[in-house]
Amino acid sequence: MAFPDLRALRATLDTHWARHGQTSAGQCIRVTALLHHLTGGAVQGGWPTPHAPGGFITARGAHFHYWLELGGFIIDLTADQFGDAPVIYTPTPDARYRPCATPADIHLDFRDVRAITLPALLRACTSGDR
Repeated sequence: MAFPDLRALRATLDTHWARHGQTSAGQCIRVTALLHHLTGGAVQGGWPTPHAPGGFITARGAHFHYWLELGGFIIDLTADQFGDAPVIYTPTPDARYRPCATPADIHLDFRDVRAITLPALLRACTSGDR
């Protein structure tokens, strides 16, 4: 499969979310699973802890977040939930992103997403069922 047009993919997701009364808030795990399915890459994630703040870093602090890293780039289609751009494709490292999730954490978090949410997002993004 060819590398997806990230802006077009985000526009499709926006249409899908609007149809279901949603926004990008809380969608990072689902969108990262979709990106991983479409492109491969490494799922990264993090969350704020007292000892190692991880996730997406803003002036307001650290936020629980997932994103994809592929070929030396960060791909994130849901950073706008934290006031950033809706499509981020930037070289690694980037100070906004601090991974701290272990592979075991990621596996547990993605187990249900892959089985339940991913098929619906794939249909929305490939068949026009938005």
